[in-house]
Amino acid sequence: MSGKEVISPSRKHQYAKRRLLAGAFIAVLGLFLLAAVGYRNWTWPQAGVIASLAIVFVMGFVLIERGARLGRLQKRLHRLESRQAKHEAAEQMAALGLWALDLRSNRLHWSKGAFRIFGRTAKNNEPSVEAFIGAIHDDDKKRWRDVHDPDLVDWLRDGYAAWRAAGGPEVLIPDTFAHRAWHARRPTSPIGAAGWWLMDTATPIVEGSWAAAVAAVDAALTAVDLVVDGGHHAAHALTRPPGHHAGRGYIGGFCIVNHAAIAATALRRTVGRVTVLDVDHHHGNGTQELFLADDQVQYVSLHADPVSAYPWFAGFAEEIGDGPGRGTTLNLPLPKGTDDDTYIATLQRAAEAIDAHDPAVIVLSLGTDTADTDPVGGLGLSSAAYPRIGAAVAALGRPVVSVHEGGYDLSRIGDDSVAVLRGLTGR
Repeated sequence: MSGKEVISPSRKHQYAKRRLLAGAFIAVLGLFLLAAVGYRNWTWPQAGVIASLAIVFVMGFVLIERGARLGRLQKRLHRLESRQAKHEAAEQMAALGLWALDLRSNRLHWSKGAFRIFGRTAKNNEPSVEAFIGAIHDDDKKRWRDVHDPDLVDWLRDGYAAWRAAGGPEVLIPDTFAHRAWHARRPTSPIGAAGWWLMDTATPIVEGSWAAAVAAVDAALTAVDLVVDGGHHAAHALTRPPGHHAGRGYIGGFCIVNHAAIAATALRRTVGRVTVLDVDHHHGNGTQELFLADDQVQYVSLHADPVSAYPWFAGFAEEIGDGPGRGTTLNLPLPKGTDDDTYIATLQRAAEAIDAHDPAVIVLSLGTDTADTDPVGGLGLSSAAYPRIGAAVAALGRPVVSVHEGGYDLSRIGDDSVAVLRGLTGR
């Protein structure tokens, strides 16, 4: 990937349109001045003054708007010392879906993570490798640390490099885990520290994991912004890795950072009551833990019965919340092979509970590993079930921030995800 700006065809079309509008403005201004000179008996110096003032006004407006945009961007940009690191990081991230989808206009918006991963320039507002950064911006640190242990966040950012420096292999998978029977203290060794934070061996950490997690959270927060500040009824954050197994002080189940929980926490702060509706095949133990005692954030989950499915130790029907949050957790475990009609009927039960909680916004943890062909799933949903799921959520009549979770049948994940979104928007 070169360091030059790459302008997409759609962006080129926008620039051509802008040039056409600028030309039209100049032409209209010229005709106006000619008419003024011819019919109003203006002198040419008077016409020149008027034209100059008009041009200065328009240019001033453009410069002020652009300056404000640049000011916002500069707050987000932190340059790496190594230009090569920028290029390598940008190449690693180029294939990620760093977008938030506005479901009303069917437009893709750059996520906040795109600012950090590619940066933008005042010239053409296009992606550039020049401003890749690898750290969380100060504005978002509180959102992360409200959900996750700050020490876990620091380890996610720095732990892999320390692991490699200590002689760990290219893929970080701990071989020893802290057990509840031990009076454990956190290891100081970078090799041992991995077993403090991970809950399983199913979550390998590699060089690009941190950047991918940052991008996923930023896409989710962009979807929040589109709904809360942008006035959109629904937005979908196309994110990987998933997040709902990550808890306050641990990660696991392919999940590094709980972007659904971070989105819900941001919403709770701005709109009040929130519901996280989790339709992934696996129970979101991390999300449940984070809101177990919160009376403002309801957690409702349809998932494979943990008697026979990951995460094994959470997701049972008797788990209903603690303290002030008692009654705001609803687990609806499902048997293996659950079909479309049974699933939709269970979702209706979930809808009744959501209506009773009366959230201002719903966060949809959208996993499509419920498909009957999914290699790590065990439920039996056909493709016809997914638009029905979306329609059932839409029937709740509340704004929706959707974030992607699981789904591992690559031949179906795209179609099934789009089917949910079509059901959600009635298309």
